[in-house]
Amino acid sequence: PYTELPAWVNHMDVCTLPFIPNTDVANACSPLKFYEYLASGNPVVTTALPETKEKYVYWSKTKEEYLDNIKKAVDEKLAGNKDSRKRKAIAKKCSWGERCKPLIEELSKW
Repeated sequence: PYTELPAWVNHMDVCTLPFIPNTDVANACSPLKFYEYLASGNPVVTTALPETKEKYVYWSKTKEEYLDNIKKAVDEKLAGNKDSRKRKAIAKKCSWGERCKPLIEELSKW
């Protein structure tokens, strides 16, 4: 159940989005799971999805880079998860409330 997701994510060492890059689906998606992963603070490894290119995310263009990034993310987690707060801050900026502010501001001008 969706309500159990936070408990499961908190037990993960690394969160990953293994989309196949440069496909119609990958180029058009905005995976909500990505923002949930960031909110957990865990290291996040993604393939080269345009919507997931963030500073504190392990972004991978090739299969080899993806596998290497998983190792780096596990190493980070074992060393204390140094960028956890930074990932949570990114997630906070991407909430529906934050994303809708520009639209609400424009609509309020009418």
